Amino acid sequence: MRRACKIAIRYGVMFLVLFGASLQSLAADVMTSVHQVLSNPSAFHRHDVVLKGRLTLIGQWEGKDTLGRPICGPMFKLDDDTGEIPVLYIIRCDQQEVSRISAMAGGKALIHATIDSDTVTMNPDGSDYRLRAMATKIQRQDK
Repeated sequence: MRRACKIAIRYGVMFLVLFGASLQSLAADVMTSVHQVLSNPSAFHRHDVVLKGRLTLIGQWEGKDTLGRPICGPMFKLDDDTGEIPVLYIIRCDQQEVSRISAMAGGKALIHATIDSDTVTMNPDGSDYRLRAMATKIQRQDK
């Protein structure tokens, strides 16, 4: 009987861990509007969000990572009818991948991103925010 209890407890704990992980992944796919992020940028700082809207290509970014390896990627503006936010998608300098992602400009896309919001105290009446979404995944959305 003791052995049966230990096995039941072991499987129960494994079930709870898997169930919790599945709930976490479901919660991460909740849509966030650009207006929500713009209205309180500090609340979203370093939080993962899912944004959906139309992409406009504004340029290419090139630089180096902390180890000195080249990284680059397209820079977009995402507009979802509630506001507009800059989106930076940094990848290894694979021109084929950069071109593939850049070709999504003008279309609707689903973007998984981490919000990067720096508080800058330049205004005497409060804080001014510098804000961008650091994309981790961009998916084309068909109509």
